[in-house]
Amino acid sequence: MDRVYETAWAHLEAREPFRDRQKDGELQNALRKLVFDSAGSDKINFDTLCDRVLVCSTPGWCSRVVSLIGRQKSASEPAQAC
Repeated sequence: MDRVYETAWAHLEAREPFRDRQKDGELQNALRKLVFDSAGSDKINFDTLCDRVLVCSTPGWCSRVVSLIGRQKSASEPAQAC
């Protein structure tokens, strides 16, 4: 799962170069949750899991996650990245 996270973070950094880097910690936590949730309880296959995560973290993902994180903090609701 760590390799999937690192791959997805590298893709995200490349696709979103102008993101608010002060929110990177929150984005990284959201991405870790996305990777964990995408893994499910099945046996983990790197390629399949990586594809699932990359599909969910499409361009604009950072903006949506930052928005969800803001709402989560104010309403205590679970953030959903996809």
